[in-house]
Amino acid sequence: MNKKPLCVNPYEGMIIDEYGRAKPCPPYLPSSSDINIYNYFTHPEILELQRAHLEDEELPYQCRVCKTNEEKYGSSLRFSKNIKDKNYKVGDFDDGTILISTSNACNLKCLPCSYSSFPRIKELIEIKVLNKNQDIGLIDISQDKRDKILEIIEQYNFSTVSLLGGEPFYDKVTFQFIEELIQRGLSKKIKLYFTTNATNIKADRVTRIQENFKDFDIDVSIDGVNEVNDYLRYPSRWGQILTGIDILKNCNQQFNIRTAFSNLSLLRYPDLITWALQNDIENLYLCSVDDPEIMNPQRLPLGLSDHLHKKYEMLQNLSVNNTTKMSIEAATGYATNLDESGFAESLGFFKRHDQHRGTDLLTVFPELTPYVR
Repeated sequence: MNKKPLCVNPYEGMIIDEYGRAKPCPPYLPSSSDINIYNYFTHPEILELQRAHLEDEELPYQCRVCKTNEEKYGSSLRFSKNIKDKNYKVGDFDDGTILISTSNACNLKCLPCSYSSFPRIKELIEIKVLNKNQDIGLIDISQDKRDKILEIIEQYNFSTVSLLGGEPFYDKVTFQFIEELIQRGLSKKIKLYFTTNATNIKADRVTRIQENFKDFDIDVSIDGVNEVNDYLRYPSRWGQILTGIDILKNCNQQFNIRTAFSNLSLLRYPDLITWALQNDIENLYLCSVDDPEIMNPQRLPLGLSDHLHKKYEMLQNLSVNNTTKMSIEAATGYATNLDESGFAESLGFFKRHDQHRGTDLLTVFPELTPYVR
């Protein structure tokens, strides 16, 4: 496979986890276990990755996630990040995006979440989906690592800082780091980005960011409305999300809706689209759930095809912007290509959660009743 167009992530991207480990982008699978914030810019694997993207026709083995997605679906992070026309060389790192996992502290146990939320990991261990040895505990990125990251942002002129969680309005470290960016005099040159579950938004914190950063972009994670939200983003309540959105609107803060698109959210995504348009929310993004695979959006009974076809057909002529239109098209693609293999396994997964949480899948999604034995 010819690898063109060039991927910009090895030259402009960097993602750092709570331990200080680093790589160019989320799907990258490093061969070396010692790549970190202290050696990233001179590490032989990273420099070889840059060379390979410039000179080789095939994608490096570490980029196999993008390669697979391109072959299966015709899309990938690599394709989505190739909008610039620049001449790169090995050793170039400048004016890019740095993603930082500041903490895995969160107040929710969202059903599609696997590993980024400390309480969610604990729950998955309790219901025996994960083993006890997979309990990584509560992790906050340390002060010495934050100091090093501040040096990196300044030295390599990172213009976009994306803070990953956890929940940024819940954990303590995220806003400590935001204050450090402000006090260091870096914030006025930076576009700040993060995603929130909207249950704990504070107006003064939103205003603090607005007043001190070059730009602020925020995604609100919503997988469904009303009882669908309550089931998928447990133990939140829909009213909490509405309150959070009102705070953002009162602060004149623009925001997007980002959906962890699973087989359950697919069943009611048209309702979310309708609600968003009724509330003048224009930008809706999808992020397909591949981990856990058990919640892949196509994992639904084929008998639901006609039902879903009618629901999604009604979305096709809506007057929406290109971002939301692409999300509707992607969701429609999943809805018209169901794969019921593995759905029994998905039901077992949901049943474990219902027994543990006291929830009821079929009360929220009664259309699944004929397929539950």
